Amino acid sequence: MERLKPKNPFKDDGSLKEAVAASIASLKEDDLVYPKLASLHLTNAEVKNGLAAILDYQQDAHFCANCPGLKDCPKAQPGFRMDLSRDHGALHVEFFPCHYLQRQEEEERRFIKRDFPDEWVGKDLRSVERSASTRNPLIKAMLPIIKDQSSRWLYVQGDRKSGKSFILAVYASEVSKIAPGVAFIDTKKTFETLKAQALSFDEKAKFERNMQTLMNCPLVVFDRFGEEFKSEYIFTKILAPILKYRMENQMLTAFGSRYSLEEVQQGYARKAEPDVVNALFAEVKKHTKSAFDITGVNLYD
Repeated sequence: MERLKPKNPFKDDGSLKEAVAASIASLKEDDLVYPKLASLHLTNAEVKNGLAAILDYQQDAHFCANCPGLKDCPKAQPGFRMDLSRDHGALHVEFFPCHYLQRQEEEERRFIKRDFPDEWVGKDLRSVERSASTRNPLIKAMLPIIKDQSSRWLYVQGDRKSGKSFILAVYASEVSKIAPGVAFIDTKKTFETLKAQALSFDEKAKFERNMQTLMNCPLVVFDRFGEEFKSEYIFTKILAPILKYRMENQMLTAFGSRYSLEEVQQGYARKAEPDVVNALFAEVKKHTKSAFDITGVNLYD
């Protein structure tokens, strides 16, 4: 029986050669890509053999040239850029983190805990909307702290979408530049986690490590302060030890809350020993001096 010969999937009509020639011609006309290719001094054969990789590089370069930001990066590996090199007549493909990803990773290393959105990473005080006059005194109070000229604590009160969390995230980022290792925590979620660890036989060591971290890091921002479940246990085993240690050692601390400091104090005083609660919050008031109330202006719909 005569063996069947497999059919050639490509028609021998010159269409493939034309497609290759058209692709090479388009590369020569691409001002974004051609200078890179020219610098590699590729031979015609090397271009043809590596055409698939070169066209991938062309697409990658145009993605980067029209970067929509890390969050919306359309690449299979978001945040990585493709590069080409030539070694002994062979074309090599490598991937490197782009400068946006590098900046984000650098910022991440300055935080030991970061409970705010990725898109806030890398923002500075210039990003803060200041059309509301209530923000100006707050920014003014932050500046000497950021410059390491003050150890004042900050208490920022505001409604939802008033911008308090964003401003405090920017503040934490600025402080982290001179004192890496800061913590920006969602108070409600973090306290729930700490309590669960404290009551678990297997996670007590983790609880102790996390408490030591929150006591000793250069800055702690308690975001959503006052929204946590309040109990005598939370107060005596978590909140009070952290705040007392940080006050005794003059360590930067800040709070963002929908409630006034007095309202949070009253909430804990109903659950724990009132005299002990009131004494601790009296010390907090001394360290914060006065609260910054940015309630009433909604700039972040």
